[in-house]
Formats: sequence, structure tokens, C-alpha cells
Amino acid sequence: MNLSLKRAPYVCGEAPGFADFVAIGGFQWLRIVSGLQMMENEGLVSEWIGRMLNLYGGQGRSVSEVAA
Repeated sequence: MNLSLKRAPYVCGEAPGFADFVAIGGFQWLRIVSGLQMMENEGLVSEWIGRMLNLYGGQGRSVSEVAA
């Protein structure tokens, strides 16, 4: 994933595509359901997660995280 994100802002290139949406599902589940944080708050993947959650007016962020 890091290799793809070194070349472009999304896994699929300049705009999010199918692979981006498939991949974000696992991270979103981890964020919402498990309450665990798998990634550090910096780095290419973390920045990509932020971009994905901000798509469509921040819909991805609108779901609250589980209480730890």
C-alpha cells in the first residue's frame, strides 16, 4: 500500500477507486467496532485513511468510534 501511495494520493491513482474502497473497509471496521488503533497517526497510510474518511463531505468520519 505504501508503494502505491508514494506515487499518488490514492491506491488507484489520482482519484479513489475500487481498491481504495475495499481497503478502507477494514480500517473503518477497526476504527468503529474494535476501538483499536492499528496505525500511527503519521505516514502515508494514515494520511490516506484521513483522505478516505473525508470523502463525500466526511461521511466516513460521521460514524462514531466505539467507546474504549
